[in-house]
Amino acid sequence: KPTIKSLKVTKIKGKKGTVTLKLKKMKGVTYSIEYSTSKKFSYLKTDYKTTKKTTATLKNLKKGKKYYVRVYAYKTNYANRYVVSKAAKKTVTIK
Repeated sequence: KPTIKSLKVTKIKGKKGTVTLKLKKMKGVTYSIEYSTSKKFSYLKTDYKTTKKTTATLKNLKKGKKYYVRVYAYKTNYANRYVVSKAAKKTVTIK
């Protein structure tokens, strides 16, 4: 089982219906980004995005709304997926 490491969102910016994230680089991982207008990340209001890049853009968000963002890093071994980071959490309001 992999060691759990800290993951950081180094930059977050929300404007014109988008959120741009910059993540701390971790070797050999895929990032899972969850975002929601609900602080509790209710199932119906949560969208998911996965990427291997350290930057991500979330699009089609509503101006003036507050979004809660959390990011995990994980590795895949055969058919299993292992989370290797604690959730990095941020809040952003779209300008």
